[in-house]
Amino acid sequence: TITLWLFLGAFGVHRFYLGFWKTGLAQLALGILTYFDVLIANIATVIWYLGDMCMLCWLINKATIRKYDLIPNGRGGWRTKSLEEHSEEWMAKAMVKYGAKQPDAQPAAQSMPTMQPVVTQQPMMMPQPMVQSPPPGMVPMQGGVAQPAGQMSDAHFQQMMQMQQLQFSQQMAMQGLQFSQQMAMQGRQLPGQMP
Repeated sequence: TITLWLFLGAFGVHRFYLGFWKTGLAQLALGILTYFDVLIANIATVIWYLGDMCMLCWLINKATIRKYDLIPNGRGGWRTKSLEEHSEEWMAKAMVKYGAKQPDAQPAAQSMPTMQPVVTQQPMMMPQPMVQSPPPGMVPMQGGVAQPAGQMSDAHFQQMMQMQQLQFSQQMAMQGLQFSQQMAMQGRQLPGQMP
């Protein structure tokens, strides 16, 4: 339709100028009529383009509403959904999508390797000899008789050295026993288990 109007308009302009220059009344009348045809065609073209712009704006508005998930605000405008509305919508979609596909916990429990508890044996504590402390200012002597601190005999000195050596040997024996027990427990663990 627009092409036809443009063709008639161009033909009318041509006839108008041709009739004006030749001063033919019939051609002049035909030119005036076709000139109005051109005017109508231009008006129709403008209306057509306005309609196209309105359609384009409507499509952009609809795409924007769909993209940003807008809803009417009750005052003739649009607003975004609140967090609660989004959460309810997501929960509804998740229930529809995954409602019938609840995971079964039994196969997963069976597929997991069973971890056996590792029982560590506590090392046996050797009895420590009890040494009674003498009163302040007194030094224990062999035979249980306390003497003043300034009068330490050779026998008492030897007894103290023997006690220190005994305690040191007991500590070394305990450390060796603990180390051997740890190595034995690590050797008995099954492959794949954490120590």
